[in-house]
Amino acid sequence: MKKSSHILILILPISLLMVISSFGQDTITPKKAFPKNISISYGIGAFAMKDYFFSEQKYTGSMPYFSMEWMQPHDRYGYRMGFGFRKANDIKNYTMPATITQFSFYQDFLYSLGKFRLFKKDVYTYLGPSFDFYFFNNQQQFTDNAFYFEFSFLGMLSAAADVYFNLPLSRKWQLESNLRLNILSIAIQMPEVVVDEGKDAGATIKLLTPFKGLKTSFDLGGRFFIIKRLSVSLAYRMELTNVTVRKRVVTVSDNVVGTLAFHF
Repeated sequence: MKKSSHILILILPISLLMVISSFGQDTITPKKAFPKNISISYGIGAFAMKDYFFSEQKYTGSMPYFSMEWMQPHDRYGYRMGFGFRKANDIKNYTMPATITQFSFYQDFLYSLGKFRLFKKDVYTYLGPSFDFYFFNNQQQFTDNAFYFEFSFLGMLSAAADVYFNLPLSRKWQLESNLRLNILSIAIQMPEVVVDEGKDAGATIKLLTPFKGLKTSFDLGGRFFIIKRLSVSLAYRMELTNVTVRKRVVTVSDNVVGTLAFHF
């Protein structure tokens, strides 16, 4: 997990620079291709984590994904706001189960970079700042908790960068992709386990770069318009977090996500 997160940190900014450098001088207004909708999404997929607060061993299982999102074009930028929620009661390390909860809330301000050609089609592209709040809770199911907390938590508020691609294939079909990467974060983590009465176990807050506080997500999928104001889509979604405040917490998820969107 550690090597993959460091590779992502290096690859993602390079990819963004390559995309930006491929554009011509043609610019467009965000209103031309930026979606205007409210959507509801549900997905299912694999989840893995290491929470060093309890153990260096990996927990795995299946975890559903639910989200709601609002997208609205403006004269100078496209606005997007939404939240994502995950919870599963049976994420296991061998026979030790845990209940894992993840929540994120985000706001994106996406400015048009213009368009480039791909497979003889125009790809409309937007890049801008994003503000992201993330919460993680790990509820362990110990048989004996006399000297230990049963749970750990992590909260993180981040300034991020977001890039969104929209490729219309026809009047009915389009491809979409999105990449989000945090740049600077403030994180708070569960205090250390208290064993001695004289030990100070106050919660720790730190300012983190992506090398110590990485949170990124990637989406790629296709959308079909049933009618002008109603569409469905199917997409692949990957999320990765790798955060160290007191103890390291790493989570990875892969989901197939279906979305119903109402366009206005």
